[in-house]
Amino acid sequence: MEDYLIREIDKIGEMLALIASKLGLGTFAFQSDALAGQLNSEMIQGLDIDIYELLAKDNPLEYLVSERGFNDRNLESLAMMMYQAIPASDALDAFIKNTAEYLNHKGVFSFALHSIV
Repeated sequence: MEDYLIREIDKIGEMLALIASKLGLGTFAFQSDALAGQLNSEMIQGLDIDIYELLAKDNPLEYLVSERGFNDRNLESLAMMMYQAIPASDALDAFIKNTAEYLNHKGVFSFALHSIV
């Protein structure tokens, strides 16, 4: 059972990497409504997650970890993709900050997230 869960979590990471590469999100991308819409569309198709509904949740991190099986690497990847693709908002800023703090609490330091917080 544990092997199955690990494989499923790895699939999430692979899907996030595929979505990022399809969108051209590498070290830098220009934020735009079109890119945000495309990211949301890819997330809905690939992972059945609407990024705007996710950001509207009371605790998006708890949802991603406990209900969707995201691991530390998946959370960092998603936060970076959202930062690169979605125009700034209080909800996005809070998500990125909370993700960085969550990872810190677990002993995982994300240089990428701390560079944008």
